[in-house]
Amino acid sequence: MAFFFELNILQIVGIQIKAGRFGRAHFEVFMNINERIERFLTGQVFAVVGASKDRSKYGNKVLRCYLQHGLKAYAVNPKETEIEGQVCIL
Repeated sequence: MAFFFELNILQIVGIQIKAGRFGRAHFEVFMNINERIERFLTGQVFAVVGASKDRSKYGNKVLRCYLQHGLKAYAVNPKETEIEGQVCIL
């Protein structure tokens, strides 16, 4: 499931993964930078990589900001199970 989630995130910001030679993947950008920024900012689901239980750290502040504004946000932290009431994903 984590790999599928990562693929969806890359597609949202305008990046495709293509199979390359010898089984190696490479990334291909299919949107210009302004389109990618606009698409990111209008998103409804976000992942906060480095989310923290420590409320003074930016990883926690960003997560709380998303949640306070009614947006779906995933806390990404392999060392924690829950942050700000959200189940952590690896």
